[in-house]
Formats: sequence, structure tokens, C-alpha cells
Amino acid sequence: MGKKKTPEEIYKFHVSNLRTIDVAIKRIVLTLRDAISRDDKKTIDVFVRLYAFLLGAWIECRLKKLLFEEIGFDDNERKKIIAIESQLSQWKEVIKLAFYKHYVAAKNPPESEAKYFQELIEETRRDLKNSSYDSYTQKMRDKYQRGKL
Repeated sequence: MGKKKTPEEIYKFHVSNLRTIDVAIKRIVLTLRDAISRDDKKTIDVFVRLYAFLLGAWIECRLKKLLFEEIGFDDNERKKIIAIESQLSQWKEVIKLAFYKHYVAAKNPPESEAKYFQELIEETRRDLKNSSYDSYTQKMRDKYQRGKL
């Protein structure tokens, strides 16, 4: 049985994976653009599915990277989050715990925690909406709905 990896080693592993997934997604996008310009429906179908698969892998890897960041979570918090079954629930727990640590545990709560939490969620949604992955996904969805895929 091998030596147990340190949180720093696990973090570096996820950083490397995330970089690799980023490269793969960028190459898939290029291939998709080319296939769309040629109206190659079979290639579009395959690469849209591959893109969606890699986007899911990116989300999972990003969560794992976040869990092992140096100033993020301790071992007990990581175990608690990893024990949660759904990834969406894990993300919610990460946000909840980070919010608590930053504002409540730091004895510096905002005037209205609920209001601030909602603002944080909206800011995250805006960031995701403005990300290249999300905008490309929306463009692909729009083309599909117009019958262009």
C-alpha cells in the first residue's frame, strides 16, 4: 500500500488535471467551431457530448481543487463535504462553510447574512454567465434550438 498523499500533493494533482481539462475543452471548442462551419452534424453531435462530459469533469475537478487549497478547508471539513452524495450538495456545503468561516467565524458578519448570501449567489451566477464555457454552451444551445445543429 502506498504512502498517503498530503493535502498539498492532492491539490497539485487537481491543479494539473484542471489544466489538462482546460486544454482539452479549448481543443474541442475549436473542433466544434470547424464542424459547425462545415455543417458536419455527426461531428457536432459527438463533440457537443464530449464537451458536456468534459465540462462535468471540469466542475468536479474544480471542486476537488478548491477543497485542498492551502487556506481553504481542514481535514474534518473536507471529509464532511466529500461524504455528501451529490456534487451539487457538495458545492452548496462548500459555499455555506466558506461563507460561515469568512463572516460568522471571523466575528464580522454582514448586516444581513441572508441578503449577503443571496448577493454572493447572484455574483457567482453573473461570473458563470460571463465565462467562456457558459457563453459557448448557450450559443450551442441556441443553435440547436434553431435547428442549426
